[in-house]
Amino acid sequence: MILLSNARIEVRLDTPGEQYKGTRFDRSAYLYAISRKGVSFAAHEFPDQPIGTGGAGLCSEFGIFTSPGGFEETGLGDWFVKPGVGLLRKSSERYVFHEQYECLPDTFEVVQHSRESVTLSSEGQEAGGCRMRISRTFTLTEDGVVIDYSLVNTGSKAIHTEEYVHNFIAIQERPIGPGYSFQMDAAADPDKLPSFIGTDGRLHRFTAAPKEPFYFRAEPTVARDDDVFELSITYEGIGGFREIDWFLPSKVAVWGCPHALSVESFKSIDLQAGERIEYRREFILSCTPPASR
Repeated sequence: MILLSNARIEVRLDTPGEQYKGTRFDRSAYLYAISRKGVSFAAHEFPDQPIGTGGAGLCSEFGIFTSPGGFEETGLGDWFVKPGVGLLRKSSERYVFHEQYECLPDTFEVVQHSRESVTLSSEGQEAGGCRMRISRTFTLTEDGVVIDYSLVNTGSKAIHTEEYVHNFIAIQERPIGPGYSFQMDAAADPDKLPSFIGTDGRLHRFTAAPKEPFYFRAEPTVARDDDVFELSITYEGIGGFREIDWFLPSKVAVWGCPHALSVESFKSIDLQAGERIEYRREFILSCTPPASR
C-alpha cells in the first residue's frame, strides 16, 4: 500500500500487483481510497458479490472500447499487450474486457518523492511490435490529487487506443439515489436516460434509487479549441467530487449501480513509434461544513 496524505487529503494506492491482480485495470493506477477530512469518496465495484472486475476508487484502463495493442493480429494462444497490466494470452477472437486472462505481469518502478507525491512507471513488455512506456505521478493538492501522465510508444507499431478513469464514487458511502446529482460538459440523449434520472441541461439529478446497474453514453460539448473538460458528482449536504481534464475527451460514459456512480471521460491515444504524449487529470474533493449539514 502507498499512502499519500496532507492536512486535508488522504489517498491510498495499491502497490502494483499487491492487492489487485485482475487483468482489466492498470496496476500502476489503482487508487482505491480517497478522502477529505474524514469524508470518503471511493467505492468498490461489487464488494459483496462474485461479479465484476475488482474495480475500486479511481481505476485507469486502456482499451475498453478499442482492443489492446495488437489483439486482432495475435493468434489464438499467443500473447498481446494490455498496457499497464502486462502480456495477456489470447483465448478467443473477441477481446472481452471483463474476462480474466492468463497474464505475464509488467514490472513497475515506484518512486515516492514525499508524503504527498509518488511516481509509478513501467517499461512494459513487447508483443507483435507493440510496447508502451507508462509513467504516472500522483501529487496531492490542498483539495485533492493531480495525476500527470506520460506515455511513450517504444514499439515498432502505431498505438491507437483510449485511456479513461473508471471512478467508482459513493460519497460517505451513501447509496445512489435522491440527494445525488452530477454534471458534465457533455450531452446525453434524454430518451436514453434511466427513468430515475431527471435532467436540466448539464445537471442531472436522481429522483429514485436504481435497483440494478445502468449505463449510457454522452457526447462532449466543449469547444474544439478548448482544452478543459469538467465533470462532477455531488451529494447534497455532504460533499462533491470534481474532475478537471486538461484535454478534450473523445467520449463520455455514465455507469452506476445501487451503491456506486461513475462519470467517465475517455482520452484518445494515437502514437506512432517513438512518439510521446503527456496530459493531466485533476480531482477536487469538497465537503459541506458539519454545522450546515
